[in-house]
Amino acid sequence: MELIDQENAGMKKEMSKIPTIELSLTEITKNLELMQLQLNRAEFWGRNPKCFRQESRKGWN
Repeated sequence: MELIDQENAGMKKEMSKIPTIELSLTEITKNLELMQLQLNRAEFWGRNPKCFRQESRKGWN
C-alpha cells in the first residue's frame, strides 16, 4: 500500500507541472507568431522600391 501511495504522490507532483508547461507552450507559440509577422513585414518591405516604402510610411504616421 505504501508503494501505491508513493506512486500516487509522484503522479500528482508531475501532473501539477502541466499548467506551467501549457503556459510555456502558449508563450512559445505567441513568440513564433510574432517572429513570422516580423519576417513577413521585412520581406514585404525588402521587395518594394525605396520610394514606395518612404511614401507608404509617411501616410501611416
